[in-house]
Order: sequence, then structure tokens, then C-alpha cells
Amino acid sequence: AFALADAALLIDDSLFGDTAVPAHVYLTAHLLASTPGSGFASSAGPVTSARAGEIAATFAAMAVTDDLQSTEWGRLFLRFAPQHFGITG
Repeated sequence: AFALADAALLIDDSLFGDTAVPAHVYLTAHLLASTPGSGFASSAGPVTSARAGEIAATFAAMAVTDDLQSTEWGRLFLRFAPQHFGITG
């Protein structure tokens, strides 16, 4: 319940308009996913390699530049909110 209430404090309906509900959902999911002990958090880092039989590939790990970038849910939230957080590009 804490994540739902915390997210509600950050979502202003007058700023988010029609996107307030999905933004609230994604931000709540992000807060749950990034909180150790919530039952939803993952301790696994980004996938940097994969192997299928004799074929292997290595990938560069994405640098996390913002806490919201650290989960899929946070990145989805940012799709609804870039102008409200001064994010460009």
C-alpha cells in the first residue's frame, strides 16, 4: 500500500491529464520493483550475455542514469511524464 500512496503524491492530475492513471500504475509498479523486501524486487542485474548451444553473444550493460531508468516500469512511466520532470530527448 505504501507504493500506491507514494506514487499518488507524485502524480498531479492537472499536469498529467488523461495519462494520470497509467502514469500512477507504472510509477507504483516501479516503486514496488525497486524496493527490496517488497516481494516484487529483483536482485538480478542487466543481462550482459546469452548462449544458445555453440552461439554466444555479449552485450553492453545499460548505464542507469536515473532511478526511474532502473526498472522497466520506471521507463514506461517516463514515457508519460518527460515534460513534468525536465527530461528531454
